[in-house]
Amino acid sequence: MEKPHVDFGMAISGGDIMSIPGLYRFVQETIKKQVASLYLWPQTLEIPVLDESTVAIKKPVGILHVNVVRAVKLLKMDLLGTSDPYVKLSLTGDKLPAKKTTIKRKNLNPEWNEKFKIVVKDPQSQVLQLQVYDWDK
Repeated sequence: MEKPHVDFGMAISGGDIMSIPGLYRFVQETIKKQVASLYLWPQTLEIPVLDESTVAIKKPVGILHVNVVRAVKLLKMDLLGTSDPYVKLSLTGDKLPAKKTTIKRKNLNPEWNEKFKIVVKDPQSQVLQLQVYDWDK
């Protein structure tokens, strides 16, 4: 866990070059830094997950609170004259999966009273979409 110590000498034509004032210390520190960067723990590697240019554009600006209360006089989608409705909520231009209410079995006038929070990235262009589906179909 500590920086390694490396001792060395360089002899050229019978003389030690490292005896030049300041040169030994400079070379010693350079070698310590290089060896320490390879073997000193912990080592970290940063990997950008998102491109910085797309993060700035698609940064969330707020949260939309939606309360799905009820539906009235839905179409009969089942053979027995009922329906099993649920609602899907999403924002246009959003790649996140849609939020869904619970399924109300055999009901043409369902009451959900369910609350959702949806992240808004561009309130000028995004539109809330509410789609009612029958569970069987």
